[in-house]
Amino acid sequence: MSHPAVRPIREVSHGRLQEAGKLKIGKLVPTTNGRSTRPASIETFRFTTRDRAQVDKLAAMYGGTVVDAGGLFDLESEAKEINVILPPDPLGGTPIYEQWSGGGCTRRCDGEEVTVPIRTGDDVSFMDRACICAEEDDMQCKPTVRLSVIIPETSLTGVWNLRTNSWAATREMEQMVALIDMAQTRGLVAATLAIEPRKQVSGGKTKNFVVPVLRLQASLYDLAAGAGVATLGSGSMAGLTPPPAPALGTGDIDHEDPTLTPAEREQLNVAWKNADDECRKDAREFLTAEGWDPASMPRHLLQDVLDRLVVHGAELA
Repeated sequence: MSHPAVRPIREVSHGRLQEAGKLKIGKLVPTTNGRSTRPASIETFRFTTRDRAQVDKLAAMYGGTVVDAGGLFDLESEAKEINVILPPDPLGGTPIYEQWSGGGCTRRCDGEEVTVPIRTGDDVSFMDRACICAEEDDMQCKPTVRLSVIIPETSLTGVWNLRTNSWAATREMEQMVALIDMAQTRGLVAATLAIEPRKQVSGGKTKNFVVPVLRLQASLYDLAAGAGVATLGSGSMAGLTPPPAPALGTGDIDHEDPTLTPAEREQLNVAWKNADDECRKDAREFLTAEGWDPASMPRHLLQDVLDRLVVHGAELA
């Protein structure tokens, strides 16, 4: 009786984050003759999970009807973009080339070296060799991108995983993730995951397709000013990083002064959203001089900040 080889515990424990569900940008649709189905892209996000409470929250936020497929809940939403936070290592070793068959993944390759499974009886081992597609001058594998995200409005039960074979996502996603990772050195940064329709004209034929794209919700100026202005889709300035402690002894500040009420916070959010860049800069400079940031400022500074954000006499749309 054979036994699996003993592996160091650090290799076993270095796995992946628990999965809350899957994000999809396609579904199966009937073929023309109606006898079978084929995969087709969609322009809104699908969520699949075994957690009914989670998918009900998503339906309330993003629309759509939940379908129970034997304990697996499927929601084709009305949302073309959703709020996300990136966990550590969100791409999990991708982009990479892969080939799949009915028995699972048969090749995983970086274009130079490929890993292939070798079956001996019931045992499976893996062998590295030179790229087979390059040797045969035939591109048989597909580019694969796996993106893991946290959906901040749902319970933190794990990450939501999106897989795509898009060449456009392969070219673009890694660089955008790197940019967001750089921004997250100051704390978690809110982003938007969106479905972007595109078309390609080649040989006189037009091909329509969709691509998942990541976008930062905050400007570089906002990020430089602190996590408190890294906004969520709702326009909230509360951010996702605990606010830094105020600088004691800076200016004439009463540190017993309470923070903003929810109504005052909403008032500030609306003013900040409608202000132009120059007004926001003026407000930031004022708060910095007072030793505060927008996320933790006390109530007694609210009117001063609003005066700097609102251009009196201007017509607000």
